[in-house]
Amino acid sequence: MNPVNKQFPVIQLSNWAVVHNSDPYHAPEQHRPHLRGDAKNHPLHPPVTDCSTHPITTSEIVGKTSQGYVITYSGSLYDLMDIDPAYEEKFPNAKEKLINSLPVLDD
Repeated sequence: MNPVNKQFPVIQLSNWAVVHNSDPYHAPEQHRPHLRGDAKNHPLHPPVTDCSTHPITTSEIVGKTSQGYVITYSGSLYDLMDIDPAYEEKFPNAKEKLINSLPVLDD
């Protein structure tokens, strides 16, 4: 895992859900969770307007900060905003369960 990339801002992710890679050449136990959603403040997707978002899939989720931001393998930090309603309906309290399941990696 790369260290947290502090040169980039915290990326806001809305309409998000947890997804898994689906590489057919990896065994099921090797599939790692990622986030998919609409990103704001992403350094690779400059905004067109102040409220522009871009659909993304993150790198693998590896942990969280003590402030509750999700850390991905690339070192990016994500602030999970509104969850995808269909995902929340299928997996109630998904944000709380995800955050509580992750190790704190910034202490």
